[in-house]
Amino acid sequence: MRLFRSISILLILSILIFAGFLAKKANSSTKKILIQNIELQRSGKQISVSLLTNDSPVYEITENLSAKTLIVKFKKAQLDFSDERIERHFNDSQLAGIRFLEIDGDIWAQFKLLEKDLSYSVATLNQMHGIKIDFRPVFDIQALPDPLEDAAYILDEIKFNSSNSRHTSLTFFFSKKSIMSSKISVPEDGQPPRIFLLEDHQKNHLRIRLPNTMPKKKLEKIEYSGTRFDFEKLTSKVNQTFIDLKLKIPDFSVEKHFVSSPLKWRLDIVGIPVKKKEDFHEKSLEKLTTEELTAREEERKARRKRNFKINPIFSRGENALRKKKYEEAVNFFRQAYSL
Repeated sequence: MRLFRSISILLILSILIFAGFLAKKANSSTKKILIQNIELQRSGKQISVSLLTNDSPVYEITENLSAKTLIVKFKKAQLDFSDERIERHFNDSQLAGIRFLEIDGDIWAQFKLLEKDLSYSVATLNQMHGIKIDFRPVFDIQALPDPLEDAAYILDEIKFNSSNSRHTSLTFFFSKKSIMSSKISVPEDGQPPRIFLLEDHQKNHLRIRLPNTMPKKKLEKIEYSGTRFDFEKLTSKVNQTFIDLKLKIPDFSVEKHFVSSPLKWRLDIVGIPVKKKEDFHEKSLEKLTTEELTAREEERKARRKRNFKINPIFSRGENALRKKKYEEAVNFFRQAYSL
C-alpha cells in the first residue's frame, strides 16, 4: 500500500513538472521583444541612434535614402516606453525624428532624415540588447581598406523571384565565420554586411559589390535570364565578390531590403520591361485558341477590378498619414494589402 502511494506521488510530481516545462516553453515562444529606450549620440557630422530592447531582436531594414526615409521593422515586438509616445522629434540637422507604428504584431521604426543620400551602418549592441544605427554624409566617409586576409562573410545562396509585376527580386543569403582574425574585423562588419551598387543607366548595366564576402563554389555556375535583367557573371577577388547584371529596362531603380535573421540582402529591380518589335511580330503570327484568349481577357478584367478596389483605399490611407492619423492610416493600408 505504501509503495502504491509513493508511486502515485512520484507520478503526480512528474506530471506537474512536465506541465510547468510546457507552460514555460509556450510562454518563451510567444514572448515579444520590448523596445524600451532610445539613445542619441552626436560625434562631428555623425549621429548614432541606439534602440535598446530587452532581448536580441530580429529586424529588417527598408531604405529609400534619396527620399530621406529608412525603416527598421522589429519582428514580434512591442513598445515599452514609459511615456507611451509613438513619435520622437530631435533638434538635429540630419535626423528629424522617429515614428513608431505597430503593424501585424511587428514594430516599424520610421526614421525621417533631413539630408538626401546619407550613408548609414547598423550593428548589434555588445553589452546591451538592441541595435545601433550610425548616420553620416556620404562625402564625409573615408574609404576603408579591405583586409588582406580572407573574408568575414560567406555568400551561401542567390535567389531570383519574378512573380511580382512591379519588380524582380534578387536575394543574397549570407553566413558569418565563427572564427575570424582580428585583422579582418572592421566596424562595418557587424550587421548588415556591406553592399555597394554601381549603376550605369546608359549601358543598362548594374554591378553589385560585396566587400569582405566570398561566394561558395556552387554559385560560380549560376544562370538566370528574365524580363528585366540577365545574370551576366559572378567574380571574386581575394576577399570580395562582384555580381554583374545586364538590364533589359531603360528606366530602372533599385530598392534595398535587409533582414537580420536569416542574414540576407534583397534587391528589388524596379522597372517596366520593353516589348520588342519582333516580339509583337511573333505574337501576331501566333494562333491563340479561344480558351487562351478568354483566359487573357479574364486576367485583364480581374486586374482592373482589383486596382479599382485597392487605389481608393490606399489613397485614404495616405491622406490619413498626412494628417498624422496613424492608426487610421494603418487600417487602410492593411485593407489594401489584403486585396
